[in-house]
Amino acid sequence: MNPRLSVALDRSSALVAGPGPASRGGRSPGAGFTLIEILVATLAFSVLLVALHSVFFSALEMRREGELRIQEVQAAQQVAQLIERDLRNGVLTGGALGESLLGETETEGRGRADRIELITSTGTITDDQPYGDLQRVESYLTRDSRWTNTAGMALARGVTRNLLADVEEEPEPQILLRDVESFEISYYDGSSWADSWDTTQNENT
Repeated sequence: MNPRLSVALDRSSALVAGPGPASRGGRSPGAGFTLIEILVATLAFSVLLVALHSVFFSALEMRREGELRIQEVQAAQQVAQLIERDLRNGVLTGGALGESLLGETETEGRGRADRIELITSTGTITDDQPYGDLQRVESYLTRDSRWTNTAGMALARGVTRNLLADVEEEPEPQILLRDVESFEISYYDGSSWADSWDTTQNENT
């Protein structure tokens, strides 16, 4: 008798030669990054940092410029209120006190450099200056190097408290604004505007 051996193979369990699981997915779970990948990631991170740095400092610069602009506007408003206060409290005088109001105009650079001098009742009586409430106030532009270091001018204010002094002293100027391009004042006589004014010559005050 010749015996026969029969072997049945399940196709689902057949061994197939080929790449293992690590080769099918590209990189095995335990593998590290390549040098090129590290360099690319570092470059991308550096670009991101530069962009964030630029945005951050641009925002800071815009904020700083905005604050400076606000401060300039506030300073100009305070000066305008001070001059308005002097004008509203102007006093018509004469004789020994001189002109009540003298407004002169002249051109300086790209704009006007007006000068106004008037007597006001805005003086404060103190122990050191018991001269009453009348005082002479001057507002004008100056290029004095003590207060200007640019192409602009400085808006100054001078106050004379003793109007009846035997020897009139030049008042020490108070600097109101710096880097001013022009200072213009117009005077209305009831029908038209004028660039200058002198109460000794203009009857309609």
